[in-house]
Amino acid sequence: MRRSAWVTTAAVAVLALGASGEPRSAAGSDPAAEVRAMVRTILDAPEVTSDVVLERSDPFGGAPDVERGQLWYLPGRGLRFKSSRTHGHDMAVDRGKEKFYLYSPNENVIYQAPFEKAPARIRKLIQDPDRVLDENLRAVAQTRTIQGRSRRGYQILSTGIGDSLTSVGIWVAPDPSTRQLHWLSISTPADTLLIELRALTIRKKAEPGHLTLSAPANATVEPLDPREMLGRESR
Repeated sequence: MRRSAWVTTAAVAVLALGASGEPRSAAGSDPAAEVRAMVRTILDAPEVTSDVVLERSDPFGGAPDVERGQLWYLPGRGLRFKSSRTHGHDMAVDRGKEKFYLYSPNENVIYQAPFEKAPARIRKLIQDPDRVLDENLRAVAQTRTIQGRSRRGYQILSTGIGDSLTSVGIWVAPDPSTRQLHWLSISTPADTLLIELRALTIRKKAEPGHLTLSAPANATVEPLDPREMLGRESR
């Protein structure tokens, strides 16, 4: 289940830092303010959905691993990520039901834990989304080459939902034509995950049913140990 943990963490980073707003581009503008402008639209939305493409580097120098999935975020209520890969995991954190779920199609098992056992950063993003925009958010402008093209974006130094990002590097950049968030890179000492957002949509009405897992009625239910799934991220 540790591979799904990486995807889950990536999804949280997308929601914590992404949005459909247009960042300011004036010379000398504050990078943190630009990131806040991007984030505000998503945090104020009843619900946000997006298709995502995740490209994870191979620490041994091989070809990257590519995975596609869907993301649902209901501020104040919950978050869900469903992998489109055959036998891919389906994860949901539902504050309304006070549950943290992970469905494994390969095992046909729904792993379940109380809401308070979900990773702390996911809980904060659901319970207190405005905290992402507090005074602890720091960023610097940075241009990177992504898929052969130069992308102007922002290196995130710290956010309001976690400590300074000393062991995890996060970088975001908008689509040059729509000015919506399109690229996000998450780097650790072990590997790098590049995320491409496609069809990011701000919905006018929240649908709590979108947090429902895709598990069939005959799936069994077992306890979920977040420490096994996410290691230190679960604390």
